[in-house]
Amino acid sequence: MGLWFWARYVLRGKAEVTKEPDLKVGNVVLKVVSYKYLIEVIDITNVAIIMSYGRFLANQGGTHEIPLKRCVQEVIDKLVGKIPKQIIQYKTSKVIVNLIAKNASKIQEKLKSIPGITGLEQTEKLGDEERYQFQHSGDLNILEKHLAEFGYNVTHISNTIYALPKAIKITIQNATMTNLKKLRDELKAEEITFLKGTITCYLNNDPLTVVETLEKIGSEITELTENSITCQPE
Repeated sequence: MGLWFWARYVLRGKAEVTKEPDLKVGNVVLKVVSYKYLIEVIDITNVAIIMSYGRFLANQGGTHEIPLKRCVQEVIDKLVGKIPKQIIQYKTSKVIVNLIAKNASKIQEKLKSIPGITGLEQTEKLGDEERYQFQHSGDLNILEKHLAEFGYNVTHISNTIYALPKAIKITIQNATMTNLKKLRDELKAEEITFLKGTITCYLNNDPLTVVETLEKIGSEITELTENSITCQPE
């Protein structure tokens, strides 16, 4: 249900009302009602119950409606502000985050600049893939946005975050087959288009690294934007 309505948290609960035996006080007969309830708050991203609160109450009055109303009012009074505070406490508590980054130049320095991250440690490095573990206090969706600002495509599943550089469009004008071969060999580019002397391809690499490699293979950069690089042979 939470996913259908784009909700991070789901509140669910149940209540049970029982008419108890009458209570006689002298010549007065009082109606007695017992009220039992359980309320839970669930984080749908990991199906964790972050709050569970329940009580058993009983009250009496001249009719069954009066003690029932008193019980419900007592529950409301006890719960006012309790659920939001619990969610805030849960969101600001530190969680262990695993980050898997690929072709992410200087990501360790970038992670150090993000508020809420402590205990940053690189746990593994295999080729162009790096793995980090750290504690984060705050919302992981906000952490995602911070990483996206650095130019990464970011997704997270539970407490594991995946970061890949955004695809960069490479255009080499006035190109030859020699330029195409160098591009394929040096940048490991795939799905290359070569049409009327113009080479086009897309790479999930760090832009500055791509620029350095293009200059290394004899290309002159004519235009550089966040998501595209245009060049031509020197």
